[in-house]
Amino acid sequence: MAREYIPNAWEQLGDIFYVAQKNSKASDDNPGTEELPLKTISAAGAKARDFDQILIDDGVYREQVPITGHGIPWEARSHLLFRAVPGKEVYLTGADPFDAKWEELAAGTYKAKLPESLFDEGTYNPYELSCVVDDLGEVRPADGPDLPETLGQIYANDQPLEQLTSVQAVTDTPNSFVVSADGKEIICHFANGKTPPAGTVELTMRERCFKPTFEVDKHNPYTVPLMQTKGMVIERAANPGAFSTSRPLVIRKNPRSGIVVRKTLDSIFHDPAVATFEGNVSYLSKDKPTIFCSRIVRRSIRTDDPTALHLISDDDGRTWCKYDGDNLRPCFYFLDEENGILFRHWRDALYDDTLGAFAENVYTVFYQVSPDGGQTWSDAEKLPPDQTGFPQHLIKLQNGRLLWCIEEDIAPPPHFCGVTKTLLGTWRKDLSGIDWELSATIKSDPAISMDGLGEPHASQFANGRIFMIFRSLTPLAAQNHPGFPGIKQFSVSDDNARTWTTPAPLCYEDGDYVYSSASYPDAFRSSKNGRPYVIININEQLGHGCDPRTALQIAELSTDPVAVKRDTVTIIEEKLPEHHPMVRFSMWLPLEQRETKNMLLFMKLMMSEYCPIRNGYDFNCHRYEIILPD
Repeated sequence: MAREYIPNAWEQLGDIFYVAQKNSKASDDNPGTEELPLKTISAAGAKARDFDQILIDDGVYREQVPITGHGIPWEARSHLLFRAVPGKEVYLTGADPFDAKWEELAAGTYKAKLPESLFDEGTYNPYELSCVVDDLGEVRPADGPDLPETLGQIYANDQPLEQLTSVQAVTDTPNSFVVSADGKEIICHFANGKTPPAGTVELTMRERCFKPTFEVDKHNPYTVPLMQTKGMVIERAANPGAFSTSRPLVIRKNPRSGIVVRKTLDSIFHDPAVATFEGNVSYLSKDKPTIFCSRIVRRSIRTDDPTALHLISDDDGRTWCKYDGDNLRPCFYFLDEENGILFRHWRDALYDDTLGAFAENVYTVFYQVSPDGGQTWSDAEKLPPDQTGFPQHLIKLQNGRLLWCIEEDIAPPPHFCGVTKTLLGTWRKDLSGIDWELSATIKSDPAISMDGLGEPHASQFANGRIFMIFRSLTPLAAQNHPGFPGIKQFSVSDDNARTWTTPAPLCYEDGDYVYSSASYPDAFRSSKNGRPYVIININEQLGHGCDPRTALQIAELSTDPVAVKRDTVTIIEEKLPEHHPMVRFSMWLPLEQRETKNMLLFMKLMMSEYCPIRNGYDFNCHRYEIILPD
């Protein structure tokens, strides 16, 4: 019987435009076919519409590419695709070569005039614009010795120089630069004290690598330029947007709270193959500045056996190198600064497939201690009997005991209702290990949280009270109950973690809920000023479920009653207008700097969560230094 043959495959619904700058026939007057390619990506971007692809041959493309198509949110094939020819190296960059005439100012320090073209009327000039997100006005020319950071950036031998705030600081610091007070010159201290060879210095010249030609409303997904990139390196724009390696420095300030956030690119590892962070960041000893962290390269979902990259740093995470210690898998670390003992724990998983569709891993938790910064370890001990949950935050209390928060599921799948158990630990006299006891179990009202209390984090106030914050998945309204808005819950103990108050929604001082998705929370008390803080995703509007996580903030807490001080809320990171609507800022690694007592966060932006539609947007790892007031 004759019948229509319908192949089981997606058809190419749009056009393909070819770009090949090195092809002798390439011209932006061409139609963009394989035989007659375009010369620039910008020409292809101006032609392309929804469902189209742009295939780019190798080369360094120094352009700001216009984006004209929106894409359709629910139709992945409609997203404009910029793709490198497989096997070819494609660079889209916002920087140009800078072959300047350098004049020596001091040993190792040189100055050169910025390009004349930057000062033509109507020209974008990042070397006069502020690097502070909250105030992007002009900061050149400048008065006085303090020179605010600009959006301009210089690269030498493919590495960014650190931007400082005075000529003297640059003179004292190799691998740094500053824009002169009149905004006409750039002053550099190169790493080896000599000017780099010709052709190895570049200056950022363009605002974006990709820039929409239409107005974008970050609250309206229908105006977002839904696009993807594959196989390209996109970098070195002054304000690069969602699809490129971010610029080396971004600053945010909240003058009401005195909090300043400095974001720098974590240059050692921003490979999109890295799924996420695992473990935490910790100092290894009280005598050395070395810190340690693990990053996951890939993970087997069935065995929960990740392949990890272990890194150490001796400069508070500004630079990293690989660590080849005895750590065969990621661990969570805690350094007891008082006695110099390092504690670590990990989970071994056994996959239990007896539950059919709800098969899951069953965990056993082990821990060890080290007196010498991780060089040697005690024999592994198991978590106390019947405590097989997921260990979370560990802190040391003012009375010298350790408080360990354990998240545990008490309902069988698929319901997964979690409680938080608190363990109190006492160091043995010879510091060879810790004796643990179960002190309390904290449960949530199911009318407020569908899955109980997750990802608990605790901190102790200066007055001795202990504060704990939880992730909550609030229920939607239904026929038989009113539902609950997305919030965080907290509990307080007045007796050193023996008993806890009933978990309650986290509010502002005026009683309004702090709207927050079901996402990772953090809490700490600063050693710098003694004040308590939370780090959470705060939403502008009412939400439900795990999203949005499109903004991450830090805020100070009042302690009696416990509440968020609204004026202190300071943005750490937020969604840019052209980011995908489902991007996430989550799962950061915190560390209090030992010398400055400021808080560091290490975060991989745009957590893909193994969701292909989010790939290709922003895979950068960043280091955030949160400068707290005295």
